[in-house]
Amino acid sequence: MRKFFGLIINEYVKIFCKASTKIMMAVIVLVALGYNFIMYIGTSSESDFYYNAMGPEYYIENAKTQKYDGWERDLAMYTYYLENDIEYIEYYSVSEPKPDEWRSEAIQSMFWLKYDTLKEAETNGEKNKVDAINLYVDELDKAIKSKDWKAYYKAELAYLEKITGSGEREIQEYDIKAWQLKYKTDNDVAPDDWRYMLINDIAGYRYTLLDYTDVTEIDENYAIKIDNQNKLVIAEYRLENDIKEYTYNGIESIYQNSSLVPGFWDIFGMSIMTISVISVLIIIIAGSLISSEFSSGTVKFLLINPVKRWKIFVAKYISVISITLVSLLVLYIFNFIFAGIFFGFNSIASPFLSAENGNLIVGSSIGYIAVKYLLDSIGMVCMATFAFMLSSLVRNSALAIGLGVFLFLTGENVIVNILTMLGIYQAKYILFANTSLNSVINGDTPFVNHTLSFALINIAVYMVVFILTAWDGFVRNDIK
Repeated sequence: MRKFFGLIINEYVKIFCKASTKIMMAVIVLVALGYNFIMYIGTSSESDFYYNAMGPEYYIENAKTQKYDGWERDLAMYTYYLENDIEYIEYYSVSEPKPDEWRSEAIQSMFWLKYDTLKEAETNGEKNKVDAINLYVDELDKAIKSKDWKAYYKAELAYLEKITGSGEREIQEYDIKAWQLKYKTDNDVAPDDWRYMLINDIAGYRYTLLDYTDVTEIDENYAIKIDNQNKLVIAEYRLENDIKEYTYNGIESIYQNSSLVPGFWDIFGMSIMTISVISVLIIIIAGSLISSEFSSGTVKFLLINPVKRWKIFVAKYISVISITLVSLLVLYIFNFIFAGIFFGFNSIASPFLSAENGNLIVGSSIGYIAVKYLLDSIGMVCMATFAFMLSSLVRNSALAIGLGVFLFLTGENVIVNILTMLGIYQAKYILFANTSLNSVINGDTPFVNHTLSFALINIAVYMVVFILTAWDGFVRNDIK
């Protein structure tokens, strides 16, 4: 056993004494630094989500010229903006509202009420509703001009109390809206407070669930019901515990990440994409580990030792896998450090939040992303094993490295995609279709019933073939 460990240590010494290995470690650190720096520059230079393409003057002129349906309302509304020197916001942010954004929302409500709802109520002879609208419009006007957002919410709540009917659905909708408005006023949630949008989201989920109260598991809309229940549970927990940042299922995917103003955890989660860079470096090491021994002739000196060939083979393979995991750990640590340097460590204690069938799951964010790193590294281990096999079989470093890198870069993104585009869904049996376990778990593959268990079994079969082939090439073939 001592000799076997000596072989492993000898492999480590040979690998880490190489200048290429030291360069590789430096490259890993630079990749982490480069990724976080690029993300920092990219997010800090994003254009504002508030966009005022056309000012009130344009819409006033357009209303006068076109005289479309509702032009009188728009003419009065945009004139109101100018007369009261109020900033007009055409496109609203869905992430970080401006302090005065609510005034544009209130102005639009006010003029739609005056020119549409009020006329309809007058036509129908609904005197109580007419009085309620007139009072509400007056209160809105005062709140807008005085910039009193609390008065705006109180006026809206008073108006709803007067116009809400006695129907069960109307009462349910009123309760949701009343909670939304009261919570904001009672807890001083200003329109530029991060909780503002969270409260709106909670209300939105509750409104949606009203339509799915009687939906059961056999209904095709059951998934929508569960999705909204899960989102509601998470949002309510965040509000109750004052949690602004958190990690969630899919935060590591740039396609699923919904944060328009990313923070530490968003950037650190998406850093998983940098694993592909170090995968190439690992393939280079694995592809040359055995073949370089043959090309340089040092394999003869290695086999002089009274140690069986299979032990030498196992020692080399263990060194490849362990170097792979060490590289992954280095990448994880430096991505964590640089994400904190560029985006701050303020939210480092933020939890991982998930929900299943409406039941909340609270976990560790650091642990969640570590697991995602490990899952995404499976492809790297597979390709390292493939390159190791070629290195043992053909004993040519250039061929082993070249073919390994080529298949890694083209396997999933080119070969599998082309086959699925051609309707050849048997492509899911190809190794490259299964190595991205995060995609399989998130359901982001083009294959039906592509489960994690299927992917793991597929990977296991390929790994056994690669290892046995490599073992046969090294142990049984003659040394020349």
